[in-house]
Amino acid sequence: MLTYKKYAKSQAVKLIRKNLVNGGVATTAHFRQRMEQRKVSMQDVIYLLKTGSIFDEPELDMKVNQWKYKVEGKTIDGASLAIVVALEADKNILITCMRG
Repeated sequence: MLTYKKYAKSQAVKLIRKNLVNGGVATTAHFRQRMEQRKVSMQDVIYLLKTGSIFDEPELDMKVNQWKYKVEGKTIDGASLAIVVALEADKNILITCMRG
């Protein structure tokens, strides 16, 4: 089974932003469902990924052997938002989003 690299929080933030600039973003069906349920726009998602921070240590998803990072911050309108992201070298996989 493939094991994804664990990044330090500061490295993860840099990679998330690099992937965003390069168009390396994928959303899961669960993420899209939560966006709709929680009234989160793609503009809010992009803004948060550009400006948010990672405060917690990453968590390992044992089912897929992948590290997940929670990016926390504000939306364009100033509302609290968190997005859980799994990282590949050239892609952000958006797992879920939560309003604060």
